[in-house]
Amino acid sequence: MHKQLFLRKRIDKDFDLPQAIIEVANRLREWKGTQPLQYTGQPVRKIDLTRTDIENYLDEIESRNRVCDHTPFSLSSHRSNPSVILFFNENAIAQEQTISIPLSVSDLEDFAHVQSLVDILGDLGVLFEATHGFTPNRRLGELHGCKLRQYKQEIERAESSRKQFIPKPVLPNGVKDDLPKLLLPSEFDYHLVPDRVWWINYWSNAHVNNIGLERIREAPWEMIKSLPNEGLLLLATPSPLDIFNRQHLDRIKDITSVLKLGEIQDKCKYNP
Repeated sequence: MHKQLFLRKRIDKDFDLPQAIIEVANRLREWKGTQPLQYTGQPVRKIDLTRTDIENYLDEIESRNRVCDHTPFSLSSHRSNPSVILFFNENAIAQEQTISIPLSVSDLEDFAHVQSLVDILGDLGVLFEATHGFTPNRRLGELHGCKLRQYKQEIERAESSRKQFIPKPVLPNGVKDDLPKLLLPSEFDYHLVPDRVWWINYWSNAHVNNIGLERIREAPWEMIKSLPNEGLLLLATPSPLDIFNRQHLDRIKDITSVLKLGEIQDKCKYNP
C-alpha cells in the first residue's frame, strides 16, 4: 500500500536547505490546514521553525554524520496526535537527503484526494529541489524481476556452504512477474533516471531529459502535469496502484516499455 510521499536529492552545499525545510513545512501546514509544524523528534527539545534554529540543528546533524551513517529529524503538527508529519534524513554515505510524509487513509479516498496528493508532491519536489519523488510500494518494487536478480547476486557472493540457506523468492499468489526487467536501485544512479514507475511520480528536469520528453508523453499515463522547474508530475493509475489488479500492472508494463526504462538504467549503471 502507498503509505508515504518520498523525495530524494543529492547533498548540495550551495542549496539553501534551512529555507527549503521551512517552506516545505509551511506548504504541508497549508495542505492539511493545521497549526505550524514543530520539532517532535528525540530527545525532546524546543526547535522553532526559524532559519536560526533549523541552521543550528542541521549543523548538529553534520557533526553527528561524522560518526554515523545518517541522522533523521521530524516535524509535525502535533506531538501526540499529528495530522501531518515531515521526516528529514541526511545520509552521509549515500550523499543524499530525503524527506518523507506518511499518508492517512483519507488521503487516498477518492480522485479529489489523489489530485491533492499529486499537487503536493509537485510542490514539495520544487521546493526541496528533489531529483525525484514518488509513492513507494514495496510489493511493486519486488517485481520487474528484481527479487530474482537480487537472489542470484546473493547466491554468487555466498560461500558454497551458505547457498542452500538463501531462500529463493516467491511472488504473491496470482501475481505474474512479467513486467519489463529493471535494475536494482543499488546498481545505477537513480538521481539520473527513475528506479521504477510508481503510482505518483515527480521527475526532475534531469530525469525528463535523460528519458526524453517526447517518449514520456507517448506513454499511457493517467495524468501528466508540467512544473515551473521543467520537471513533470506523472500519475500512472487513477487509484492507488494494486499489484493484484491486472489492469494496473498492465498500465505499469506499458508505460515502462514505452519509456525503455531498463535500457536507460543500463546507461547509468555503476562500474563494477
